[in-house]
Amino acid sequence: MLRRTQARLLLTLVATAAVVVAGLAAFQLAERGRVKRLLASRVEEENANFDKLLELKGASLRMFAVDYT
Repeated sequence: MLRRTQARLLLTLVATAAVVVAGLAAFQLAERGRVKRLLASRVEEENANFDKLLELKGASLRMFAVDYT
């Protein structure tokens, strides 16, 4: 009887530990995906800002060239 109770307790503890480890692994995987998406959006934003900067600089240079030709 005692061995049967110990076996059930051990099985319950092992199952609980497995669920906790699986949950932590899933959480870590989700966080890695979130970080990748965050970095990708930052790169897109920097590229958009750089394109706007080039457009503004190009417009003023174009205006300068038109005025003095």
